[in-house]
Order: sequence, then C-alpha cells, then structure tokens
Amino acid sequence: MDTDPLADIGPPRHTIESDDEDEFNPLSPQRPPPRHDLDFEIINVGKVTAEALIFASLEAGRVWARGADLGEQLGTISVNKKCVGMIFNPGWTDAIVVVSEILTRLPVWAQYPYAEYVLEQLKPTKLLLLDSYAASNYIQSEYFPLHKAPVRYLTLGSNIPAPKDFEPFNPPNLVQSTSAAFLALISLVRQASPQSSTAVTLFLFPGPYRPLNQLDDLTSTVSSLNESDDLWSHRLTRSVHEVLSGAKCEWNLNGKGGSSYSREKRKPQVEGNMYI
Repeated sequence: MDTDPLADIGPPRHTIESDDEDEFNPLSPQRPPPRHDLDFEIINVGKVTAEALIFASLEAGRVWARGADLGEQLGTISVNKKCVGMIFNPGWTDAIVVVSEILTRLPVWAQYPYAEYVLEQLKPTKLLLLDSYAASNYIQSEYFPLHKAPVRYLTLGSNIPAPKDFEPFNPPNLVQSTSAAFLALISLVRQASPQSSTAVTLFLFPGPYRPLNQLDDLTSTVSSLNESDDLWSHRLTRSVHEVLSGAKCEWNLNGKGGSSYSREKRKPQVEGNMYI
C-alpha cells in the first residue's frame, strides 16, 4: 500500500481494508474506556486498622466465605456508592476479613486506587490474598489435567509455610485482578522503604474458566455469598482455609450444600493447559 505519510487526511478506506465491517481498521480512533472520579468510603465500621488482613476476591472469595464462619458483616467498602468489599471480623482470627467484588466488579483502571485505599485505611502489616487463576490457560513445562491442577501461590516478604501440594505461580503467567494491584503496591513500598515489614501471600484456586472480560466501568453482578457452587472440592477449599486461619478452625458448609467439583463435573470444561 502506497500512502503519503505527510498527508492531512488518511488514505481512502479501500486502500487499507476490505468491505468487511468486522475487520480491524488501524486508522480508526481508539477511544480509551471512560474513567470517572472514584469515591471510596468505609460504611458502618468507623476507623479500623488491622495488623493482618485477609482479602478474598471474586469467585474464590465467594466460595471460601460460604464455609469460613465469618459471622455477621461488620461493614462495607463502597466505591461510588456501590458495595465492592464486605468487611468481617470472625472470632477465629484477629485479622480483618474483606470479601471483595462479589456484588460489584471493578474495571482494571479502578483496581489500583481501590487497593491503595484499602491499605491506607486498614494499614495491615500482614496481608493474605485469595483469588483464582485459569488453570486451563496456565503455561508450564508439563501437562496437568484440570482436575489435578494445584493451588498456586505468590509471596513477598512472607514466611507462611504453604502446604506441600501447593505450587508456586510462575512466569510468564500473569495475575490481572485486584490481587495484582495489592502485590504491586506492597512491592513498590518495599523497594522505596526496605525496612518495611509488610508481608503478602497470594493463594490462587485453579479456576476452570478463562479470565473474565475486562470492564469499562463498575458493574453489578448477580452473585451473592449464599449462592451455591460446584467450583472446587471441599478438600481443596479446606486446605486453603487451614492456611488462612492458621489451623484455628475448619472450613465447613454446615449443610448449606456447595462445592463438589468432581472430575465428572469438570468434563464439559476445556481440559488441558498451555505447556511448553
């Protein structure tokens, strides 16, 4: 294609693309997603700080919270008047527990300021994150069938021993949820102030699904903490809860139904992962 780079206007359309409307036009203006001012607020709690914070996100947070005996909700972290984080202080831990993005999901551009606000308000020196990764897309050196995919973890300045059947979350794989914003923030703080004692560990359930589509704005969901699920086995969830609780209590649905994500139920999902 011969075009004049100094021309005031772009070349005729027929010189850069076919008549197919779905074909990408490299000269079309790329509009950034709309960004709005973010208004953060902690409701019904007042001023609260925590030496330790357990922050459980999305589907992993919802599934874990149903059997974690979190007790009565203590308060809410709202973003633009929408409930994003639910705050608990269960009797089995001195930590504050935040179950996040169950009722409202955050777009990528809001994750970092949200994580920054949570850290500024709660000021934890120990942070435990719970999230999930798409096991079928995980890049590794050997093949793992989906039903054998392990819980994976990332640590930064933490000495929490992970169970022997947990595996590190290794590059070139990426975490792209709000958990990544927490890790990035604490990493920057530790680089700027090496004496900082803030430690963080991220645990990731092996999700059978691909990453969720990126959003342009805060989006309400149809999920709730009481929604039944069949994402992970009780054994897997209990092993994660044992680490989060310090083995102080057992994860138990108490007859609520819930996860029995057996190999048979996994068959309709895409099996396999990316291995190199």
